[in-house]
Amino acid sequence: MVDDPEVIRQQIDESKSALAEKIEMLEEKVSETVQSASASLTETVQAATASVAETVDTVKEAVQDTMHVVSETVDSAAEAVNISRQVEKHPWPMFLGSIALGLCVGTYFGQSQRPRRGK
Repeated sequence: MVDDPEVIRQQIDESKSALAEKIEMLEEKVSETVQSASASLTETVQAATASVAETVDTVKEAVQDTMHVVSETVDSAAEAVNISRQVEKHPWPMFLGSIALGLCVGTYFGQSQRPRRGK
């Protein structure tokens, strides 16, 4: 060991300088790590946002397609049960169908009101 204050001061200055260099290198490393993590997080958020937007667009299109099909089905069903429209489109089959229906209903109700023979 050296007891000379000048030598001790020089050793302290060298230690301070070495320590300052190490702290500076550590600061640079931390800064690089933070920047890298920030860039990675930004990329992840952007990818997730794009994925969610794509999913929303896909679901929106599917719902619109489904609504269109449902609307067409409702219109088709309304057209099928619109008797006046069916009579306009198919007058003879509707006329013959109404006669057949009248005969069936008349036969059914006519039989139930006939008096029974026997007892």
